[in-house]
Amino acid sequence: MADYYSVIARAVSRLPCNTGEARHVIYEQARTALREALSNNDPPFSETELANEQAALDACIRVLEVVSDLRGVARDDAQTQGSSA
Repeated sequence: MADYYSVIARAVSRLPCNTGEARHVIYEQARTALREALSNNDPPFSETELANEQAALDACIRVLEVVSDLRGVARDDAQTQGSSA
């Protein structure tokens, strides 16, 4: 299984404006690249292997979204604490 997390996390970290919409564009690009790479393999991947790789990519994306949500909460907390001081 490829290391999807590092590649996608790096791409997300380089976004000039890290919004949900911008991240979703990267995620769709990753899904498209994965489908193309797997479909061009010789010998071809089995349906199970294809499904497993797609599931691994989707799991990575879910983790990245949780991390993003947590960072947003931490940022909001820091702003709230800073304005009440």
